[in-house]
Amino acid sequence: MPLHGEIALSRKLYFKPVAHDADIYDVLQDLKQSATADKNKIRFFIITDFQNIAAYDIQADDYLECAYTDLAQNYGFFLPSQAWKKAADLKKIQPTPKPPKKWGAFSTKSAAPTISRNPKTSMPSMSS
Repeated sequence: MPLHGEIALSRKLYFKPVAHDADIYDVLQDLKQSATADKNKIRFFIITDFQNIAAYDIQADDYLECAYTDLAQNYGFFLPSQAWKKAADLKKIQPTPKPPKKWGAFSTKSAAPTISRNPKTSMPSMSS
């Protein structure tokens, strides 16, 4: 259960502020191995003393360590939570092939139905 400003969102993140004299990296390691991580399937652990920040992405097995003021330059670390790929993953994606110049080979030509009158009933009838 979150206490003292801790925020836990199941399958999303766990945010924990710590005192200025605490080692944020040790706290991060403890949280990674806690039962909370397994039970709630937390993806991101974020620990901060509001001078430095340490974060861990479980799915990517990746760490972020930076000054709290530099977090805006490192926002890309959290993009996978919004279904964005990281820059390293984007380089691996192959471009899609260009479509052929003539699509005629791929199109199916079907004859348009014609409408004719039935002389016996004088009602229109459709035929293909």
